[in-house]
Amino acid sequence: MNKKLSLGQYLIMIVVILLLNNVILSYFFRSGLNIERFVSGNELDRAEKWSETHKGAEVEAIKDTRKKSTLSNQIEDRHVDENQNLAVLTLQVPKLVEQYMASDEFLQVLDNRNAKRRERLNQFQKEIDSLSASELISAYSSTNDFQEKALLTTTLFQMDLTEIDSSLLKEFYNAEGLNYWLKEKLLTVMFNQKDEQALSLTKQFVEDGRAQTTSYEIWRTLYDLDRDYVIETASEMSINELANGDALFSSLRGNSDDLKVFFNNQLDNILSAQNFTVFQTLTGLPVDMSLSRSQQQKVENLLSSESRTERRFALNFINSIDDADVLKDHYDNLTSSTEKVDFVSRLVGSVATEAQRQLAQEIIDDSDLAPVKQLQNSL
Repeated sequence: MNKKLSLGQYLIMIVVILLLNNVILSYFFRSGLNIERFVSGNELDRAEKWSETHKGAEVEAIKDTRKKSTLSNQIEDRHVDENQNLAVLTLQVPKLVEQYMASDEFLQVLDNRNAKRRERLNQFQKEIDSLSASELISAYSSTNDFQEKALLTTTLFQMDLTEIDSSLLKEFYNAEGLNYWLKEKLLTVMFNQKDEQALSLTKQFVEDGRAQTTSYEIWRTLYDLDRDYVIETASEMSINELANGDALFSSLRGNSDDLKVFFNNQLDNILSAQNFTVFQTLTGLPVDMSLSRSQQQKVENLLSSESRTERRFALNFINSIDDADVLKDHYDNLTSSTEKVDFVSRLVGSVATEAQRQLAQEIIDDSDLAPVKQLQNSL
């Protein structure tokens, strides 16, 4: 009776057939075929001889390759060991240095070195104390020691340099490493000697480091000789330079027209910067000028500020605020007696409007502060 095979039985039969086929092929290649069926006896002999001839060379080549590989590995291992030792040493050096610097031996070495240095510099100071100003200048040019140069410049700064020839002063002025405060003194002496290059040298000095130029005498001299240059320089300064411009603005103090030019150029930058140091530097420079509504609003905000520095800066522009009622409100909010006196003194000044004078009179009448009462005489 024929039975119909299932799908599973078919799959089993296929697997068995494939296995039998693999076994038969394996047996055939192991036992049924050998090299005599494909080559003749002579060909087999030649093949065997070739194999024997080249076998030794191959072996030697393999040995040589192994030797090279072994040597390469040894070199690589040595490099690895050296790098590891260097890494360990690198990590140890800072600790060793720190330990040595904390040791009594190092402190003793340092003390001995400092003692010798002080002795040497003290001896050098004794030697230069007897030198004239021109000899000190010559000594400065002949030494490369930083500490000796520092002692020479300090000594020269304390000396009277007016008797030194202007040409020597100019040569010394250009000496390498000369600090700016000694350069200022040299420029002042050159001005007093009416040297024709003093003005151009001073302008270059200002342009090279305006923020460091702290000498009022330099700015005052520049203002006397070239007023427009000083105003233009101030008008082009950055906020950081303005913050260090005490000496410059001291030379402008009391010159309302020049301050007006300056503030017309810089006020927007100053108000936008909100820089306390700038406000402090520019306090006490009252000016009569027209402000835009935006500028007036910023000044009014400063008058209401909790910062005393900002309020005092805003007092510069009291006369530029048009609304007397706004001024009255700001005055009433002041708590400092000094600020109140300054506030009213602006309202009774020569540039005050009639409305501001009337406000000043009202404040004076209502005030209990004696300094404010005394401003009645200025109305």
